[in-house]
Amino acid sequence: MNRLQRIIATGLITVPLLLGVSGCGESKNGSHNNTYKTEQVQEDNQLRNTVLSYLSQPKFSNSDFMEQITGTKAKLQIFDLREGMVYLSIPKQYFTKEVLRKLTINPDLVEFGKTPSGELNGSRIILGNYVLRKPGSYFF
Repeated sequence: MNRLQRIIATGLITVPLLLGVSGCGESKNGSHNNTYKTEQVQEDNQLRNTVLSYLSQPKFSNSDFMEQITGTKAKLQIFDLREGMVYLSIPKQYFTKEVLRKLTINPDLVEFGKTPSGELNGSRIILGNYVLRKPGSYFF
């Protein structure tokens, strides 16, 4: 996985500071090392935010931009700046635990949308205040 893919995968779904991205914690090797790691995290966050901005503006990227940077068939559905959350969908046949690991640093914290009957995919998937009408897909 190249550097850009690593940065996107690390921060695409989760909020890095809340989940303890390397460089955000206390350094055992002195303040110089901690300063370097903090600067690196800030640089990675800035790049991630830039790429998310491009993903949320389809006019500025092609239809397979998400696949190019993550290597997955996931599609950005909503980039909610108020919540600081990214909502993705992926066709059921392309979803695996490995794909989820490519998109997040902590797959156990990912919340999946469900149909009114409690299924993970269907014609109307609800996640928080959002509804995805895309049969055969997961929404997370």
